[in-house]
Amino acid sequence: MRRGLLELCILGLLEEEASYGYEIVMRLAGQPVFAVSEGTVYPLLRRLKRLGHLTTYWQESVSGPPRQYYRLSRRGQKHLVDLREEWREISSAVDALTATSSPTSHEKTAAENKKKTAEAAGAAG
Repeated sequence: MRRGLLELCILGLLEEEASYGYEIVMRLAGQPVFAVSEGTVYPLLRRLKRLGHLTTYWQESVSGPPRQYYRLSRRGQKHLVDLREEWREISSAVDALTATSSPTSHEKTAAENKKKTAEAAGAAG
């Protein structure tokens, strides 16, 4: 599941502007839950390129060798829309299963027992 989330995040990062690999790694590292290494991101970038979701171009760098930039292709834009919809469904299902706003059956039973105890104490007193 984490790889799918990384894929979604990488495509989302590239939706607005092209970026080179190390910059993508650093932007992901800015979110502690995605503390990933270059060894995780670069293979994923290569796979996304191979699948036609990304295109690349080279650009000279003022601080070193030329950099390979990645950008979304039309196919990648459609894939991003699909992944976002899938994420909404997953997120909604997880929220529904883990919501704390509605009491669990254990909490309901405890509340009912407390109410009965209070009623019994009121009737006795």
